[in-house]
Parts: sequence; structure tokens; C-alpha cells
Amino acid sequence: MKAMGRSFGDLRNDAGATILDTLAGMAFLAIVVSSLANFFLGTMTQAKSAGLRAEAAVWAQAELDYLRGLSYPNSYQNSCLTVATNTYTPTSSGCTSLQPALPSDFTKATVQIDTVPGQSGLKRITIQVYQTATTVLFTTVTYVAQYS
Repeated sequence: MKAMGRSFGDLRNDAGATILDTLAGMAFLAIVVSSLANFFLGTMTQAKSAGLRAEAAVWAQAELDYLRGLSYPNSYQNSCLTVATNTYTPTSSGCTSLQPALPSDFTKATVQIDTVPGQSGLKRITIQVYQTATTVLFTTVTYVAQYS
């Protein structure tokens, strides 16, 4: 007997995929999906790290602007600009109420102020923002001059 131009014997050869074909396809699909998931996880981790670095840079810039503002015009001897290394945490208070607070995403920040040898009226400011107690996430250095 023929069904649509083919015999029943021909139909038995077109039975479909075997269990091995199905398992191989599922294994391939699992590998592709896990690779894509790993890629997206890595991308999200890098995006979070970039966001933290940007947040640290914004805080450091605000801190530098605050310290530069203290030096204009005659407050160069302000206690906030004394030669020292100050450590700030998200819960610590600043030198004045106008000093920007450290965001809670960071454990601490150090602001080191040094004089520059041979340069009267010039101070070097180094700011380091820490993600953990020992991991420096961001560092910047600038100079503040006395305007008088």
C-alpha cells in the first residue's frame, strides 16, 4: 500500500531523531546558554566596577574642589590644609560641614597633604579611595596654591 507516493517501508526510515541526537542537541544548547550567561555575568561585574570607579572619581573631585576652595584667598593656613594624612569613612565627619561625605560604597578614603620642597605656598594633595580596607580603587594627585 502506498501513502502519497511512498510505501510504508519508506516511512519507517523517517522515524525522526534518536535519543542520541536529542541528547547531543541538548548538550550543545546547555553549553551555549552557559557561555552566554557567563558572558553577561562578566559584563555586569565590569559595569559595577566601572560605576564604583566613577563614583570614587566624583567624590575625589568634590573633595579637591572643597580643598581648593579653602585656599582662596587667604585661608591657606586653614586647619583642613595642614600637612597631615586624614582618613575618612562613610560615618566620619569632615573638617567642616561643607566637606563632602564619603559614599557608603567605600570603606575609607585618605587625603594626604604635603608641602612641596622649594615651593612656598604650594601643597600637594593625594587622595586615595578604598573599596575594601586594603584595596585602593582610585588615586588622584593635585596641587593647591596660596593666592595672596
